[in-house]
Amino acid sequence: MKKLLLLLLAVMAGATTAMAGDEIIYLSYIRSTGHQAFNTGYTHKANTIVEMDCNVVKDHSQNYEALFGGRLGSFGNNAFCFLSRFNGRDIPCFNRSGNEMTSEGFVYGERITLLCSYRGAVWYRHDESEEAGSVNTSGTADGGKTPMLLFNLNTSNTEGGVQVDTSPCVMTLYSCIISENGFPVREFVPAKKNGVVGLYDKITGSFSGSITSTPFEAGEVIDNPSNNPWGDKMGGWCGKPEVNGGKNVYYTVSPNEAGEDTLSIRKSPDAVGDCGMASYDKFLDNNNPAPWIDWEKVYDNYYINNTHSNYIVIEDGVTSIGKETFAISSIVNFVIIPASVTSIGKYAFNTMMVSDVACYPNPNTLAWGEEDPYSREYEFNLFNLKSTKLHVFAQYLTAYQQKFSNLNATFVGDLDDFIDGVAPIRATEEKAAIYNLAGQRLDKPQKGINIIGDKKILVK
Repeated sequence: MKKLLLLLLAVMAGATTAMAGDEIIYLSYIRSTGHQAFNTGYTHKANTIVEMDCNVVKDHSQNYEALFGGRLGSFGNNAFCFLSRFNGRDIPCFNRSGNEMTSEGFVYGERITLLCSYRGAVWYRHDESEEAGSVNTSGTADGGKTPMLLFNLNTSNTEGGVQVDTSPCVMTLYSCIISENGFPVREFVPAKKNGVVGLYDKITGSFSGSITSTPFEAGEVIDNPSNNPWGDKMGGWCGKPEVNGGKNVYYTVSPNEAGEDTLSIRKSPDAVGDCGMASYDKFLDNNNPAPWIDWEKVYDNYYINNTHSNYIVIEDGVTSIGKETFAISSIVNFVIIPASVTSIGKYAFNTMMVSDVACYPNPNTLAWGEEDPYSREYEFNLFNLKSTKLHVFAQYLTAYQQKFSNLNATFVGDLDDFIDGVAPIRATEEKAAIYNLAGQRLDKPQKGINIIGDKKILVK
């Protein structure tokens, strides 16, 4: 069975809370006319991946027609950009460590998905799995020195500065996701706020429009993302219903390329007040099940409850786990409980068959089943006593063992070792294929969680 070493939770900086009167109105798209630019505020790293859902118009009025990009001065290892035309020719150019071009024509006038990493760029026609074109590079790449722009190229000669290039593109943008090692760090969607048309980042909660004097054109208004922050994924609200109507916390279920699902629990960017999860009742029937649970009736009024998620990741910012929230009779690879959690309701993990849990909270400030301490004996794998390992920080091990001695789990004080050390990787990296959590094969271990053989290893 796979062993969990650690999943490092990223704390997204710069999140803002929506104020009254500053409603975000979501749009189906925004469009540039060749005179706009959007500052992502993000400086790319060597492991950055950009995914754009867009439609680029063949303009011919500009030399490069950059879809996105950032560089310091001239092109070089710090540059990361995609140009739909190069030197006035109708061939795309990807620049990460030198100009890399292809003789294949770019797909103009059609909706496409464009993926760019340090390895190159590839694009697909919308809803098609066959490549429509690509640009590859074998060079190395450094991190960036200037923030990336969308619809344009940042050509500033000052580190951290912004200079709009004279070669923007004409493009309709439906979404843009920026990731590091497969983990999204920016998720831009078209939106309007206070009459300004631009992009809203669902991760940081920030919004801005064009940084030029020409505004973006707006698509149709769609369901407000404040009511649907999970986009096209399976998802829904799961916060305490008495606080902000339950809309302080939401969940998504997302598959990776290996066909494994991750159930993620997140604090809403528009959260106001307590960010605790809802409680659910009667785990032995389907009167009030958690929304991620499927039910199968066995006989009379008895049910088996299951989830198809292989991983459960509760992200930092969520403050409590409700009663019977994860009372599921299913096999789950691992669970992450962040340091922000201070309360876990009774039977929260009743009968869950999980081998490893990464448990970050300080036990001295953590309440677990306080309304019924007897319930701790029924947490996790009920049919294999103490088989679930709770990985905690070494300095908290004794406190966990004393305070929660009747919890149906074995405490292991090795969480800090996995954060600080990368020694386990060197012993295995030459013997097994390496993947990230998105199922993408890697040439070598990268920062974050790496799947090496049958183990998950952290590189810090």
